[in-house]
Amino acid sequence: MDLNGKVAIITGAARGLGREYANALAASGAVAIAADKRDCADTVKAVEASGASRFVTGQTIMVDGGTVFL
Repeated sequence: MDLNGKVAIITGAARGLGREYANALAASGAVAIAADKRDCADTVKAVEASGASRFVTGQTIMVDGGTVFL
């Protein structure tokens, strides 16, 4: 699947399926943005180790009164 020129925001990307989705989307050419309330540093390392070059450093979701800010 060719996702060049597409942007993917992956929520829950710090672990599990979210991390796998981030890896697969970045490997398919999308600019992947990792978002989670947990630290996404391990996801960033895993995606970079796979050789994907279009990955935006992990972002943390901050929750304040039910509002999510990226």
